[in-house]
Amino acid sequence: MKTIDDIVFDENYSHATFRFLVLDDLKINRVGPLPVIELPNALLMTFTHVFRNLIQCQQYIRDDNRKIITLFISNRNIIDWHNRFDETDNNIDKIHIFCDTYYDYIQMKQWNGCYKNKIQDVYLPNEVDYKLVKLGVDYIRAILPDFKEDRGLHRKFCTDARRLLAALDQYFEDQVNNQDESC
Repeated sequence: MKTIDDIVFDENYSHATFRFLVLDDLKINRVGPLPVIELPNALLMTFTHVFRNLIQCQQYIRDDNRKIITLFISNRNIIDWHNRFDETDNNIDKIHIFCDTYYDYIQMKQWNGCYKNKIQDVYLPNEVDYKLVKLGVDYIRAILPDFKEDRGLHRKFCTDARRLLAALDQYFEDQVNNQDESC
């Protein structure tokens, strides 16, 4: 089973003005067993820079303040982020929250803390893989124009996008097959 720990960031994406970060710090704000979110397509998510430490993630964002950040963050970590909220985090453009449980999902849908206007959506654990793949396609599409002159990186990013699209295609094929079997 693949998880967030299996995502390996490709440093080629560090050349982009836009960055895609995932924060899932399991050490803070945790009660009960550790959640495990299955990511069958983790090996395709090379566009994603994963952080397992909230403070390191915040420091990375502050240190690289000329970049525009999309942050995919756990519900536990957005609460702690809110407690450490700093106005200097203004280069965060979009936030997506993933939740451990349905209860957390309901709570986050009603979130009234920091970055409320930047939160794009909230996801249940079984949606995370699909959403990361879909967001990855959108992310690569957004950065491609900046790499028209660099044919090598442009080609590499296009290849990554094609792999993500193939994963989406497989996802939808599986959905159709599951519906056919239930009829």
